[in-house]
Amino acid sequence: MDEIKNILITKAEEFEKLSKIEVKRQNYEEAVSLLFQAKEKYEEAGLTGQVSILIKKIANLKKLIPVSPAGADISSREKIKLEVNPKENLEEKGIELLGKA
Repeated sequence: MDEIKNILITKAEEFEKLSKIEVKRQNYEEAVSLLFQAKEKYEEAGLTGQVSILIKKIANLKKLIPVSPAGADISSREKIKLEVNPKENLEEKGIELLGKA
């Protein structure tokens, strides 16, 4: 069991490293996507503290993503994401609300 947990943690740390690279490239959307993947691995490993830290990082990065115009159509990738994982969509909405607060 500990071996599986260590593998999950290692994968999560790799996603975090890749996210930092994307931040340096100012590719914030990709950085957020990588952090969500890291968050999932930490959740599977049961590390709620790390999950909380990543949620804060995600919220901060989302502030750096340029807002699309109000009339812009949702990308097909976003539509698929909304349909496939409503739980993640709720998390994103929660992060967005935290950012506004």
